[in-house]
Amino acid sequence: MPEDIIVAHIKSDANLLWSISPASLKAMKEEIANSSQIYVHLQWTILRNASLLMNPEAFGEHTVVCTDREVREELVQLLEGTREKSVVIKELLPKYIRATRRTEATPAFRLQTSFPSGDKERLALFRNISLQMEEELRACTTSHEKLRWWNVKECDPQWPSQGCSNMKLIIFNDKVSPSSLGFLAGYGIIGLYLSVVLVIGKFVREFFKGISRSIMFEELPNPDRILKLCTDIFLVREMGELELEEQLFAKLIFLYRSPETIIKWTREKQE
Repeated sequence: MPEDIIVAHIKSDANLLWSISPASLKAMKEEIANSSQIYVHLQWTILRNASLLMNPEAFGEHTVVCTDREVREELVQLLEGTREKSVVIKELLPKYIRATRRTEATPAFRLQTSFPSGDKERLALFRNISLQMEEELRACTTSHEKLRWWNVKECDPQWPSQGCSNMKLIIFNDKVSPSSLGFLAGYGIIGLYLSVVLVIGKFVREFFKGISRSIMFEELPNPDRILKLCTDIFLVREMGELELEEQLFAKLIFLYRSPETIIKWTREKQE
């Protein structure tokens, strides 16, 4: 369904300034420069309709190991402010994300298949991103304090001549049920099917419960003779003929205790 696939456009400039103490920045540059490899983590959060889910937020993370010495040197230069060009981190950004009904939002690994050599980069699941440190002098101050923030862009292999642009993610949303039915949907389609069958079966069973004992009295073909017998019992009771009432009532009880006799009494007239 179209509503199950969302294309999210993310602007490249960060919403928050990058604030770090000089000591921490120095330690960070030394660790990058002296390490043989560094780990780059990318985390994302997807916010969904809170009225349909108990957990409206879904989280995901992807990590790449960077062993290229040239990239580490470029990162150090970027942190020192001596580099104007951006630094490219390969295969960090997932192009397709699957948001489950729980709290996981993982890359759609099922779309990661083998492609021809010419389309490998264009159809790859993970894309390259570029990191750039933006700087601007703080306005309305006499000091030369700079405002710093990160600029992250996606490198589109389909149009390499255009460079990098804002990130674009394609999100596949799993079908979810309302929170009121969450206890059923938690067991999957099999649990939902069994629940419906059991509920319907219970109603059907209650409807036909005891019908084998009552059908012979409720489904009589022609109850006119039994109705006349009941009317006679009422009349003799009004007249005070208690002995005759007792005999008629005993006859009625005998009829209901003898299925064979009551069948003969209630046959249609033409029979």
